[in-house]
Amino acid sequence: MTPPLLRCALLLGLVLCAAPLRAQDTETPAPEPADTTSSKTKPRLFGGLRYGAPLGGSIYGAVMLARPNLLGYTGPTLTAEVGQDGMRGSLGMGAVWFGSQRAQVSVIRTWDPHGDVRADQTYIGPEVAVGMILGVTIGHYWRVGDGEGPARVFAIGSFLGI
Repeated sequence: MTPPLLRCALLLGLVLCAAPLRAQDTETPAPEPADTTSSKTKPRLFGGLRYGAPLGGSIYGAVMLARPNLLGYTGPTLTAEVGQDGMRGSLGMGAVWFGSQRAQVSVIRTWDPHGDVRADQTYIGPEVAVGMILGVTIGHYWRVGDGEGPARVFAIGSFLGI
């Protein structure tokens, strides 16, 4: 066979043995879109009571932009807390699964002295909160700016809530 005749024979063989094209079948319905309502981010509100240095007794509220997963919810959190001796604002990541867990950066402003911590001081540092209804918070804060009292504060507190 000559090369042009061989090419025509191969092309004819490909056309005759080709699989049927089903992608162009108009009777097959289009696939339904996946249900994405369960994976959307939704705000979740949390709150509770807390006691610990340097705020003393306090009340807090938090919002989480929660995204469901296999174990519960995860997402960024924003927390505000007002206490006897000061206030705290925190931003971090949280999870709700068999209790709550948060890792966050907190800014504390004191208005009354609490132990070694003096009034009118600002502290910033990392904090971890873990618990199931009853929980514990652990934080290590550094004083921002000049002032009296310790330059660093290691604080352990307890909370009732989520």
